[in-house]
This record gives sequence, C-alpha cells and structure tokens, in this order.
Amino acid sequence: MIVGDDRALLRAVGVLHSRGELAASPLGIVPVGPGPSVAVARALGVPTDAVAASRAVLTGADRRLDVLTDDTGGVVLGALGIPAPRPRGSAAALWWRAKHPVRQRLRVEADGRLLADVDRPVSGVSVRAANGLAEVVVRHCPDGSDTSARATSVTVSGPAGAAFSYRANAVDLGPTRVRTWTVRPGALRLTVPRPRSATLG
Repeated sequence: MIVGDDRALLRAVGVLHSRGELAASPLGIVPVGPGPSVAVARALGVPTDAVAASRAVLTGADRRLDVLTDDTGGVVLGALGIPAPRPRGSAAALWWRAKHPVRQRLRVEADGRLLADVDRPVSGVSVRAANGLAEVVVRHCPDGSDTSARATSVTVSGPAGAAFSYRANAVDLGPTRVRTWTVRPGALRLTVPRPRSATLG
C-alpha cells in the first residue's frame, strides 16, 4: 500500500516495472496532498478522501489497467499529450493560444504506419492506452483535421534532431528528440472502490 501523492505512486510503479513485478500484485494507494498533487490517482479512479481511499484499499476490487512504457523505462498512467499543454497566464493569453495553437513538425508512426511527417505541421498529438492498444490522435495544421489509429507502439520524433516536450502523469517531460511508447495491457493492478451495485449486494 502507498500513502502519498502522485510522485510516490509513480516512483513505486517505476520501481516495480523495472523489476518486472508491476503486475505481480495489486497496488493500493491512499492519496495525500493538495488536489493537483493527486491528479493522477484521481484520474485512475482512486478516491482522494483519505477515509474513502483507506476503505477502498481494504474492501475494494482489483482493477487491471493498461499502461504505456517508453524506451527509457518510464511508465505513463493515463494519456500523454504533445506539446506539453501548460495553461497559464492571463485570460487573454489563454485565448490567444487557443486561437493560435503551437505548430510543430513531428514524425508520428503507429506500428510503422506514418500518421504525420515533418513536411506538415501538427498542433497536437495525444496517446493513451485503452482496451489493449494505444489510441493515437494527430491534429494537423492548418485545417484542424485529425488522423487517428490504434497500435501496439507509437514513435514520435522531431525533424533533423529537433527536440519536443510532452506531458504525461500530470508533469511536463523532455525535451527529447525521439521517444517510443509501447502498450502493456493489464500491466497495472490497482485496488479501487467496488461498483456501487456490487456493494449493495
């Protein structure tokens, strides 16, 4: 059982993954910390109230979750986004960024299928593990059209060695020139509250 914030959860997940023991037994977590510091746990379905989370650890259900692992040994719980979306500043600045999204030239491949190349800028790429595969969505510029795919692995790289940053596990990561993410179906066993219908007996 883990008592702490998202950093504690991710640290434990990373250690277990490096040892090949991530799926060996279910993890229970009692989130401790202000809202932003337990955002990952909340997104995974863990109550952020200490009493409810403790009850879930004792009486909850074992839920298997797909995760993404990268070529450096990192583990992504939930979705990741490129570029790293960091909403900050005044309302006017946020409006300007919404109207004029960042354009990047990226090469995106899903199981070898080319979804985007550096000759056409993109405004965003999202990847998340679901139902045993990675769901990839690429938003192209300037028309805003999307290209989507499902794959077992996704590779993103910048042009001529240019780096990019991304956001995963509620933190900004990078810059990196290339990164490959691979789906690990059911690799995380997490104890979460039982469905209400099950608790009613």
